Amino acid sequence: MADSPGFKGVLWASGSSLLSTRTLNVTYPLLAVALTDSPVWVGWVMCASTVPGLFFHLPAGALVDRWGARRVLVWSETARMVLIACLCAVMLGDALSLWHLMLVALVEGVLCVISNVAETTLVPTTVSSDRVDTALSTHEAMTHATVLLGRPLGGLLHGIGVLVPFLANAAMFAVAAIMLHRLPDRHHERTRKSPAQLGAGLAELWRNRFLRSATLVTACTNLMVQCLIVVLLITASRERLPPLYVGAVLACPGLGGMVGAFMAPRRHAISQCIGAWTGEGRMSRLFARAGLLGDGRSTMLLLVWACAAGVLLTLVFRQSFLSFAGALVVVGLAGGLSNVTVRTALSREPARVTAASRLGSYSAVVLGPVLGSLLLMHVEPAVVLTILACGMLILAGLFTAVPTFRRSLSPREAGR
Repeated sequence: MADSPGFKGVLWASGSSLLSTRTLNVTYPLLAVALTDSPVWVGWVMCASTVPGLFFHLPAGALVDRWGARRVLVWSETARMVLIACLCAVMLGDALSLWHLMLVALVEGVLCVISNVAETTLVPTTVSSDRVDTALSTHEAMTHATVLLGRPLGGLLHGIGVLVPFLANAAMFAVAAIMLHRLPDRHHERTRKSPAQLGAGLAELWRNRFLRSATLVTACTNLMVQCLIVVLLITASRERLPPLYVGAVLACPGLGGMVGAFMAPRRHAISQCIGAWTGEGRMSRLFARAGLLGDGRSTMLLLVWACAAGVLLTLVFRQSFLSFAGALVVVGLAGGLSNVTVRTALSREPARVTAASRLGSYSAVVLGPVLGSLLLMHVEPAVVLTILACGMLILAGLFTAVPTFRRSLSPREAGR
C-alpha cells in the first residue's frame, strides 16, 4: 500500500479536507457567538451544517455512481473552497450577517455529504484488492486523527483572529481539490442511472443481510454515544468543570478509534492470540460469545458489547470524568474496528449502497442529542444512563443469543 501513489494522494487530500471539516465544526458556532452572543442561534447554525446529512446521502450516492467518485470529489472540494472564500470576502467587507453564515453552513454541509460518500467510494479503488482492508484501516485511523487535531486547531485559529480559520479552511479545501485532480481517474465507470432510482441503494442495502444488520447496530450505538455525550456535557455544566477537561474527554473516541483502526488489519491474529491465552476454559467461551473468538467472531457484536460495557462503567463509577473517558475510549476502539469491517464490505458495493448505509448511521448522530436532551428534561443523568445501559444490554443479548441475528453480524456467516 505504501507504494501506491493513488492511495497516498487520496489519503493526503482526505486528511486536508477532513481537518478543515473538523475545524469548521468548531468555528461555525464560535463565529455565531461573535455575531449574536446567543446560544439559540449557535444551535441553529450547528443544525444548518449537519441537517443536510438527513436528506442528501441518497442523491450523493446516485451522483457518484453516475459521474465517478474522483470527479465528484474534485468538484465538491472546489465548490467548498469557493464557498468559504466568498465567506471570507464578506467578512473582510464587514458585511457578514447571521443569515449569510447559516446559508454558507447549510450549502457547505450539503457539499460535505457529497464529499464523504465520494471519498468512501474512492479509497478502495486506489489499491489492489488484497490491500483494501489495510488501506481502509489506515484511512479510518487518519479520520480519527483529524478529530483529535481539528477541534483544538479550530479553537486555536479562532483565538488568533475570527477570519484566520476560514482562510485556512479555504486553503485546505484548495489543496485537497488540486491533489485529487492530479490523480488518475481509475474508479467506478459511469452508470446510466436516472434520478428516479435514488431509492435503489436502500433496496440493495436491505437485501444484504450483513450490511443491513451492521447499519442497524451502528445507528443504535451512535444514538447511545450521542446521548452519553449529552449526559457528559450536562454533568460538566453542573459541576462547573473547565472546558479543557470536557474537550479532553470528548477527544477520547478519536483516540480509541485510531487504536482500533490500526488493530483492524491484525484482528485475526489478535483473535488467535486471545484464543491461545484463554485456552478451552470458561473465559474462552465468554470471549467467543462476545464476538472475539471462533468462526462467528464479529467486530460488530464486539461493538455492541463495548457500548454496553462503556455505559455500565459510567454508572458503576458514578459518572466520574475518568469513567466517561474510559467509556468513550472503549467505544471508540470497538468503533474503529467495526468501521473497517463495514467499509470493507461496502467497498464491494456501488456508491448508492454506501450512501444508504451512511444515511442510517448518520441519522442517529443527528437525533441522538435531541433524544438525550429530551430524556434529561424529565429524569436525572443516572436514570438516562440506566436506560441506555438496559437498551444496549438487550440489543447485545439478542444479537448474541439468537443464532440468526448473530450470523447476520459476521460477513462470512451472513452470506450463507
